[in-house]
Amino acid sequence: MTKSNSYGNIPFSLRNLTQLTDLWLHGNKLTGQIPSWIGNHTQLISLFLGVNEMHGPIPESIYRLQNLEELDLAYNFFSGTLELNLLLKFRNLVSLQLSYNNISLLYSHNATIPHPKLLLLTFK
Repeated sequence: MTKSNSYGNIPFSLRNLTQLTDLWLHGNKLTGQIPSWIGNHTQLISLFLGVNEMHGPIPESIYRLQNLEELDLAYNFFSGTLELNLLLKFRNLVSLQLSYNNISLLYSHNATIPHPKLLLLTFK
């Protein structure tokens, strides 16, 4: 698990720590965007980036994090769209927090998705 009190962008030094299972950067003053290399952290179970000052689109590489159980992006300035169908394919996802951003969720009624284990979804 990594937790820090940081300012600025997500530290580049985390780029090569691809065996991390938990990354808690919640409640810092992080700015900038989620780097595309975050998708190389395929062992992540928990990714907490909420309550920061991050902005920009959510990178498509986030869909490579198939082991996620918890994804918290709430209380930032993210924009753009997220494909809910792709996130719901995450077989272990139980918590998805997206509130207080400028994100649109795309959902296809034709999508075939397994019954999710999702217990918490926040979106406002």
